[in-house]
Amino acid sequence: MQPADATLRARFEDRLFAWAREESRCELDSDLARLRALRGRGAQGLVALMDETDDAGCCELASAMLLRFHPAAAARAGLALTPAQLELFEAANLRRMHLASRLPDPKGSGVRLPGLRSQVREVLDPLLGKPLDIDGQQTWRYRTPVAGVVLVTLVDLSGRSRQLEYEHWVEAAQGGLLRRGVSLASWLGVSSATQWDLLMPEHVSDAVDQMHAQCRHFMQALPRLAD
Repeated sequence: MQPADATLRARFEDRLFAWAREESRCELDSDLARLRALRGRGAQGLVALMDETDDAGCCELASAMLLRFHPAAAARAGLALTPAQLELFEAANLRRMHLASRLPDPKGSGVRLPGLRSQVREVLDPLLGKPLDIDGQQTWRYRTPVAGVVLVTLVDLSGRSRQLEYEHWVEAAQGGLLRRGVSLASWLGVSSATQWDLLMPEHVSDAVDQMHAQCRHFMQALPRLAD
């Protein structure tokens, strides 16, 4: 899809960046509550890294992660990533990946994908509407009008390298892409998509509820971001 009008896109990105900074502060204040609950290698690697870092270091790292993830909006706000912050991010990212690599391999976890798909449909369809199939039963796309924009939600249930993953794209009502790769992980500057790749059968219901809560949270923020 082609990008939306440059002015509209920049305004949306600037508001999203400001909102993401608030979300990052809330996550730090909650002792990483949402990330701790998320059974994904990327999230748990970051939690392990933050747990071995003092409070000031956590704040510096969280800021550097967001500045790197939103470079254009950060630059317009006069907060461009400095060489020192980039060095901090790169060193921390290597440490995060090392910590994540020590987590257990989810292969053979016993999670049944048909049951997982059924639970996802049960909670997301009432919130987002009926999905459009992209890749059979493996990847779904929802299109939901919200606050004058179209929220596109991509849900990956292929089970290839993760058991569950989602991200949002936001399209302008008149056409054109405002932003892709929005999810809890992107609000915190981790990655575009949020994924669960460490699930065991007893974790499935919690994971589906977490994804539902994250989608609903972003939908509730859209009137503020898109106005």
